[in-house]
Amino acid sequence: MKIKLSVFACYIFLHTVFDSRAYPIDHGSTKSFEWAIFPLKDGRLRVNITNHQLERMVVIIKNEKGEVIQKNFIDKKTEKPAISYDISSLESGNYKVHLLSKSGAETKDFQLNIVRAQSRFLTIK
Repeated sequence: MKIKLSVFACYIFLHTVFDSRAYPIDHGSTKSFEWAIFPLKDGRLRVNITNHQLERMVVIIKNEKGEVIQKNFIDKKTEKPAISYDISSLESGNYKVHLLSKSGAETKDFQLNIVRAQSRFLTIK
């Protein structure tokens, strides 16, 4: 009886370990970084990055013509960098933010519309 019980326990253990329906972890599709861009009230653009694999990165902002407006290098020791860009001096138009690393590159677009407040002057004679 003891032999049958130990064989059965061994069978259950091996079946559980080598079951074909087990869900393997796919490390190949895991992104090495996550990021988001958003405007701040004071006229700056904020770029938040989560650097999962701690690799060197470059953040580049380009205008519609493809000209580089600003470029920042991120050290591989920084896990969650946050960069603020002063975009108050930029003209209205479409811009792209590129994030480049060894494992890949991504681009996000943003549109800048400058709205000037209208003023009215009243003169009384």
